[in-house]
Amino acid sequence: MLAWAMRKTLLSGLVPLVVYCLVTSCSAVVIDNDSPPEVQYADGERLLKRDRYIEAVERFRILKSRYPYSKYAALASLRIGDAHFQEETYLEAASAYKVFRELYPKHEQTAYALLRIGESYINLMPSSTDRDLDPATSAITAFQQLIREYPDSSHRAEAEKKIHDLRGNLAEKENYVGDFYFKRDLYESAASRYAFLLQNFPEYGYNEEALYRLAFAWERLGQFERANEALDRLERDFPDRDKGKREDLREAIEKGKAQSG
Repeated sequence: MLAWAMRKTLLSGLVPLVVYCLVTSCSAVVIDNDSPPEVQYADGERLLKRDRYIEAVERFRILKSRYPYSKYAALASLRIGDAHFQEETYLEAASAYKVFRELYPKHEQTAYALLRIGESYINLMPSSTDRDLDPATSAITAFQQLIREYPDSSHRAEAEKKIHDLRGNLAEKENYVGDFYFKRDLYESAASRYAFLLQNFPEYGYNEEALYRLAFAWERLGQFERANEALDRLERDFPDRDKGKREDLREAIEKGKAQSG
């Protein structure tokens, strides 16, 4: 009777354990630092799928250290970047993808790594254009490198679209800063921004207002020839622009020229 009671107790304890193993995919294989590289890589993948990012990164790093010349070392290096990216630690992700490219410049996934570097910087961008947009410039650099070095990559079209969108952000920032200076009568700084905007981002829809404000700023600064050039371009490119304002500005330019002798 006592033996039966002990067996019943043992079985009652084993049932939950069996159920747990079925649910969590328990394995009898013990994975340590000396396990084969493919086993360690599979363990890192398992951890990554369960959002156990720190453990996944550690497993991939151990694999790289233990088997530096295995094909799995390169994959582990790439997956370290993916782990940081999925964890939304984007600065660490960008750094990890750069390390991958430095260590394995000929690897078939280098174009993907460049794409991810750019996307990491996109995710580091502020939510408004009045803030620092250096991450946008870094992202553009990564995408341009992808297009230049891997023109036949399947990631090319995506990179080109992201460059266009990021340049739009930079154009908006230049226009914002130009307007900031213009509204405060800081015409030299405003003119510099508008001129840069017109030269570098002509396709984003800011030209009409930027040309008018550039002409206005040059007039206020006594740069009448430059003011006329900007106004001439405005009239040529946008003939339907408010003629009254244009004529008033042209009159002010001619009057300033006459007074300056």
